[in-house]
Amino acid sequence: ISNNNLIMQSDDMRTGIKKIKIYDPPSRSLIYEDSQSKESDISRFCYGKDSDTITMLTELYENNTVIQTIREKNIRTKKTEPLLSLRLTDEHKIPSISDAVQGKKGFAFYGTIVPAGASQSSMCYGFIDDQGSLTNLKKQESFDMKSFNGGMLIYDSIPVKGKENQMLGHFELYNANAFTVKTIVPETKEESYGNVSISDTGKYILTRTSSNNSDCIRVYDTTQNKIISKQIYKPSLKNVVQTSVSLSETDHAFVVMSMSDKEFELRYFQF
Repeated sequence: ISNNNLIMQSDDMRTGIKKIKIYDPPSRSLIYEDSQSKESDISRFCYGKDSDTITMLTELYENNTVIQTIREKNIRTKKTEPLLSLRLTDEHKIPSISDAVQGKKGFAFYGTIVPAGASQSSMCYGFIDDQGSLTNLKKQESFDMKSFNGGMLIYDSIPVKGKENQMLGHFELYNANAFTVKTIVPETKEESYGNVSISDTGKYILTRTSSNNSDCIRVYDTTQNKIISKQIYKPSLKNVVQTSVSLSETDHAFVVMSMSDKEFELRYFQF
């Protein structure tokens, strides 16, 4: 979900055709549909700067060089405009972008990079401006990412036994509108991985940890860098098989949905 639109992407492995559909949830209507052939080598569609735009990350191969291009497409006018082009060669150690979120100053991204003098790539994330210059580039062995309008949230992957010392232990908020990075330290280290959500503009981070058949849900205000809500929730259902949380920035609320084999339960909390 981005800019109040539902974006769905599918890949046909047999034909190589990539399809994208954008829906308006309130009206349940399809507002945009497009497909790209395998020859175009579009690796993925990304969220645009507003509800009328999407960005497309393209890779082309020419003479042992990978050319990555980020283009913006207006879903209303169908007009396409190039935003950034990068050439990946052995001489230029720039990242191979896996995903990017557009902001006013450029892009927050994550991908892989081969450091100078190294033979293997490393996972990385940071900012890249409209001219292709990198800032705040950070290499990390493993991490997860959630995007919001104008940036991305970096947090820990579920830790591998024996590598707990390689965890961040906190959240890193990359704001592509201002090219700033903010660190949010949770109350417990266990919150820095797993069940993490972020609101539409990145104002709130929600975490969920489980213990003794109950959940502890915390909400952090990223502008104030502090916790503003802490709720202990225990579903009334027996044999819960799945729990999901939906966070609303405008309503200052979240909804917890618990599901068993036969029924489900919804609980609404405001903060």
